[in-house]
Amino acid sequence: MITINIVSSADESNLKKALFNILSANQKYEYVNILQSNDLDTGDIIIFGSKIIPYNYNIKSDDKIFIVSEDNLDALNFLHDNGNTAICCGMSTGSSVSISSMSSNNAVVSILRELISIKGEPIGPLDIPVQTFSDDEPYSIMASVVVSLII
Repeated sequence: MITINIVSSADESNLKKALFNILSANQKYEYVNILQSNDLDTGDIIIFGSKIIPYNYNIKSDDKIFIVSEDNLDALNFLHDNGNTAICCGMSTGSSVSISSMSSNNAVVSILRELISIKGEPIGPLDIPVQTFSDDEPYSIMASVVVSLII
């Protein structure tokens, strides 16, 4: 069982919903435990919400996978300052994961740089078409696809 910790503000519930929908579509939901906690020591995969500011934390972990939005500079700087690397999701060329196209019910998520799965297997670069819902936010879709690929 893989534990996914969503570190986000209360108004970012879309992330958990998108994660559930994409993992269910890929029949991987039964292999994960999803929780929402600000405890960075909890979880194999830590997904930072796009608005969360990780103050007063100190974590250096080689055995955790961090996923963060390119817009969350506080989280990116925090991870960098503590010697951690992250899978960065966003629309710029500097991100590891992006969306190449999106409509109300579909998106194509592009893995721009090679990712490593929990089992140590290389993934990508590749494009993944996914079914979405009209209220899914781009970052939620990207982070959810990353999780479905790496578990």
